[in-house]
Amino acid sequence: MTSFNLTADSTTPQTLADGEFGTIQEDVRLATGADDAITADGDVLINVFGKVSSQDDGISHGSSGFLSLVVGQRGSIGGGDSGVYSFSVDGARIENNGRISSTGDVAIDIEGQGPIRIINDGRIVGSGSFTYGIYTSSEGGETRITNNGTIEAEAVAIDQALGRIQLDNTGTIEGGVRSYDGSSDQDSIINRGTFIGEAFLGAQDDYFENRGTIDTLKLGGGNDVYWARGEGTGGLVEGGGGFDALVSGKGDDLFEGGGAPDQFYMRKHGGDDQILDFHGKDVVNLSLLGLSSYREIRHDIHDTADGA
Repeated sequence: MTSFNLTADSTTPQTLADGEFGTIQEDVRLATGADDAITADGDVLINVFGKVSSQDDGISHGSSGFLSLVVGQRGSIGGGDSGVYSFSVDGARIENNGRISSTGDVAIDIEGQGPIRIINDGRIVGSGSFTYGIYTSSEGGETRITNNGTIEAEAVAIDQALGRIQLDNTGTIEGGVRSYDGSSDQDSIINRGTFIGEAFLGAQDDYFENRGTIDTLKLGGGNDVYWARGEGTGGLVEGGGGFDALVSGKGDDLFEGGGAPDQFYMRKHGGDDQILDFHGKDVVNLSLLGLSSYREIRHDIHDTADGA
């Protein structure tokens, strides 16, 4: 086993051990049929500026070490199973400027105990009938995803199975079943782009800041915060089972707090907001309007067919 630098097309599977690196140069194709195209273990660095493809995994990273992967603008990794698969206690860092895809399972599947960092400026695609874009699980670690490109899948675009996550989106995240599926750990999401498909956060105290566009958002259990900032717009926002704080924005917000007492914050210059399940213990909080009590505006509130 030794480092490699491919400068010509090849059908021979490549192998890397701890401390080694591999490079696929531009306009070079590594296509290995039924075998994993690149198999690695330990701390490895892989640069893909050309094309890597396999009917199994494009890249398969083993049980130990840290995976560092860079995909160039003209680079691509495709797998019939996973495009990139890593099961390691130490974590991974993936920077994609090209395309990573799967036709049968998950485009990027990272599982282990260490930190996971994914930066996407290209395309991550699960194109099979029940495929995922990104599947991450980090027991005791944290996943950080920055998406400036496109993450899309027929099933779930991003599935955070285990561990905390920070997700910053300025691009597009689209899933046929769900755009995002959170874990029972804490989710923190800032959206400046577009979520297409339902997003579901897990059972912890989660935070979703929306400056872009979303479809249905389900915050799940826990004491969650949803904050619509700027021109952020979306569909139904469901608070779920905890004591939630739902903050309206400039658009027309549609809220459903859930069973526990929730706080709905109204803001200046907002749209036509609706609360679908307001009950006795819920509170419409006017502090962001500069008001401390309904007494200050009670004579200006009138019931109409369209609401108050």
